[in-house]
Amino acid sequence: MSALRASEDPAAIFVDHPSVSVLRNPVNLKLLQSYALEAQRQLVLVTNDSLLQSLADEYGILWYHDEKQLRETLTDAAVGV
Repeated sequence: MSALRASEDPAAIFVDHPSVSVLRNPVNLKLLQSYALEAQRQLVLVTNDSLLQSLADEYGILWYHDEKQLRETLTDAAVGV
């Protein structure tokens, strides 16, 4: 995952889409988490899929229900709330 290594962002944010099942596969999710850790990035998922949320919890991956919730969290962190 050269894109993860090339980025200077501290987080790798992936937005789940209902018609794309790649993130719902436990092997793929573990592999993505491994790549993120190797690149010293925090993997973050945006999903309202309960299966993916459960897998993320199991693997210690941060997740948010939607982009609004993620944006609010990032904004609060930036202003020190």
